[in-house]
Amino acid sequence: MSRNSTTLLIVASVVIVGAIVFFNTNRKESPTGTEVAGAIGTVDKYRSEQIHPTDVATEGESPLSVEAFFSIIASDPVALDGLSNLVGRFSGQERLKLYQRANAEMTAMILERAPAGARAELLGLATEEELASIMSRMDTAERRRYLQAAGVDASAFEHVTDVERRKGLGAMSEQEKATAFDRCTVEQRVNMLGRADVEQRATIYDRVTAEERAVLVGMATVDERVRLMERANEQERADIVGRLSVESRAAIVDRIGAQGKSDMLEHASEAEKVTIMERAPLKGATSAERVDALGKMSVEARAELVNQATQAEKANLLGRAPAGQRADAFARAFVGDRAPRLGTATELERADTEKRAR
Repeated sequence: MSRNSTTLLIVASVVIVGAIVFFNTNRKESPTGTEVAGAIGTVDKYRSEQIHPTDVATEGESPLSVEAFFSIIASDPVALDGLSNLVGRFSGQERLKLYQRANAEMTAMILERAPAGARAELLGLATEEELASIMSRMDTAERRRYLQAAGVDASAFEHVTDVERRKGLGAMSEQEKATAFDRCTVEQRVNMLGRADVEQRATIYDRVTAEERAVLVGMATVDERVRLMERANEQERADIVGRLSVESRAAIVDRIGAQGKSDMLEHASEAEKVTIMERAPLKGATSAERVDALGKMSVEARAELVNQATQAEKANLLGRAPAGQRADAFARAFVGDRAPRLGTATELERADTEKRAR
C-alpha cells in the first residue's frame, strides 16, 4: 500500500472514532423529554415512586448510642430532676439493683458521702485479712490505742490474733471506725458494702448524685428502663420533654428511629421545610418543588433529612409535636422498640404508677 493510502486510512479512522465518542457523549448528557418538561415547571419527577431510599443516604440504626444519649441527659438539670423523680418511684429492691451497676470508682465516691455511722457499720463487716491490712496502715499512736483496747502490747502487733483484732475494733469510737474505713482500699470498701444487708446498701446508694443516677439508668437493662418509664404517665413524660434543653430534645429525636423521625417533619414550619429540603439531592428543583417532594419521600429518606438537621431544628420539631407524640418519643429514646409495652401495663401496675405520681 502506498504512503498516501496509509495516511488517508489513518485520518479516516480518527474521524470515525471521534464521531462515535461525540455521539455517545451527547446522547448521555442531552436532556430527555421528561427532563425538559421538569425544567419548565412539572414536579412529576419528584413523585414518591421515583424517589427511593437511595436518593438520600440512609442509616439503618440510630446515629446516637444509648451511652451517648444518657451522657447528654446527665448534663441537663431538667432531665436529671425528672429521672430522680422516676427512680424515686422504684421499690427499694429495684433501686438497689440499678445502683449496684455502679463501678468501683463510682461506688467509692458514693461511700465517701455516707455518714460516719454507716461507714463504721461497714467496717464491722471486714474480714480478718482486711482487719489485719487496716491495722498495718495505722500510724503508731492509732495502733497503740487499738491494741491497748484489745489488751495487747503495742510492740506485739504482728502477733495479734483474730479475736484480739475484733476486740480492738469493738473498742473504737464511731468516728475512729469511719476513719479506718476510709483508709481501706477501694476494693476493700466495695467488698464490705457488698456484704451489707439490703437496707444498709439501699441507704448508702440513695446518696448517689443526680448525674450518677443518670449514668446508672443508661447502664440499666431495657426491661428496667421500660419499668422506669411506666412510673410516669403520658402527660408527665410530655411535660419533661417540653422543659428539656435543646441538646437533650435533639438527642431524643436522634434516638427515635426512622418512622418517628419521619413523623417529626409534619411539625416543621414552611421555612424549616425549605431549609431542610435544601439538603436533599434534588438537582435543579425550586424551593417549592423541594417542599412538595418532601411529602412524597419514603420514610427512610425523610428520616435521613432529620438526621442531617441541626440540633435546634430537631429540638423545634419535637417541641411542636403534640403531647402524646412527645411522650412517645421520650419513651422510645429510653427503651427503643420496647416502648409500645408501656401501654400494656397491668391494672395493678397502672394503679401503682398513678399512686406514685400523686
